[in-house]
Amino acid sequence: MYVEVILGGHGAPVAPVALREPDDFTAFKVVVEGVGAWDDLARALEGTGHVDAPNAWIDRDALGGLGRRDDPAWVEQLDGMVAYARGRQWVDDHGCVRAHCEWVAGDPKP
Repeated sequence: MYVEVILGGHGAPVAPVALREPDDFTAFKVVVEGVGAWDDLARALEGTGHVDAPNAWIDRDALGGLGRRDDPAWVEQLDGMVAYARGRQWVDDHGCVRAHCEWVAGDPKP
C-alpha cells in the first residue's frame, strides 16, 4: 500500500491525499507526484501525518480513514502491518508509521 500525494506547479497539493493498493500490506511508502520540496509534502500531509526527511510518518488512524475502516478484516490486516512495523521500531510514540518517500519526478527541490 502507498499514500499518494500529488503536488502542483507551485508545490501545493492538487488532489486529496489518497491510499493506493490498500490490500498490499507487505510494503508501505509515500509516493509524491509532481515537483515540490519537503515543506510542500509536509503541508500536503497535514492531518494525515508529518515529515522527517527522508521519511514521512503517517498516522495509523488516518490510514484507516483513507482505507476501509468499516471492514473488520481489512482493519485486522492493517493492525497486523502496524504491529510488524512497531516490532521494527517503525512506529513512533504517537502511532504514526514510518514511510519511505518516493518522488516520481526526481528528488525534492532544495
